[in-house]
Amino acid sequence: MKRAWVSIIGALVIAAAAFFPAMLVLLAPVLARGIVLPCIVPVSIHIAQMHWVEARGEMGWSGDIGESVARLAQCRSDRASFARQLLADSSGTVVSLGMDLVVQEAFEDGDVLLARFKDDRRWNHNLALNDEYAAFMTVLWKMKRGMPLTSAEQETTEGWSAGYFEKVGLAPPAK
Repeated sequence: MKRAWVSIIGALVIAAAAFFPAMLVLLAPVLARGIVLPCIVPVSIHIAQMHWVEARGEMGWSGDIGESVARLAQCRSDRASFARQLLADSSGTVVSLGMDLVVQEAFEDGDVLLARFKDDRRWNHNLALNDEYAAFMTVLWKMKRGMPLTSAEQETTEGWSAGYFEKVGLAPPAK
């Protein structure tokens, strides 16, 4: 009887492995057009949609991917886990959105999470390399946590528009 269950489970795993790529092909038009997926859809499918939108160059400046992350963050009770999923992604843009979430939520270990990207030279939709963006986001994380900034960290905030501060819930520093 045990062998029968092993065979059934094995067959289900093989069927699922064969079905998943076909499912992505069927979902391609939905993913590529940026149709809003419900929160119950696994995060991996949402991230796949972000990749499709990014690959098609349809991000524009409206923040389609950013809005998707914000909506998903509201759906998730464990935002730290969600941020880690974004930070582990292969896309520089998706990683940068994970950095945004780390700062928005002011995670306890945010500085450690952001420090992982100090040598990340991938480009992201924020018109920056991830290493530069991580340094900036680390300063914003410190501001969000009410920590004092060094003069070098204060200089890091120069040249960034007010929108970057506002999207993580901060006011730009006075000049």
